[in-house]
Amino acid sequence: MKRIYVDITSDLKQVPNLQEILPQEMEAAKRMKEQGVMEHLFVKSAGAGAILVFKDIEEQEARELVSALPLAPYFGTTAYTIVEKHF
Repeated sequence: MKRIYVDITSDLKQVPNLQEILPQEMEAAKRMKEQGVMEHLFVKSAGAGAILVFKDIEEQEARELVSALPLAPYFGTTAYTIVEKHF
């Protein structure tokens, strides 16, 4: 099964109004999970970014979903890797 592994770097300490934006970010992630397109969300320690794992979508759709996240303007780098899940 194809998965898209998205590795996002950011420095959340530099985000103005983080406490206002963070609930919006979590709500957006919850919607993607409920829609069945996001399988996992891992938050890196010390606010250094996140790793998202998407399933059953194409890379372009993953890129669109990530760029629509409320914290997207504050992302440093975003790397997309397509992987196959074997077990």
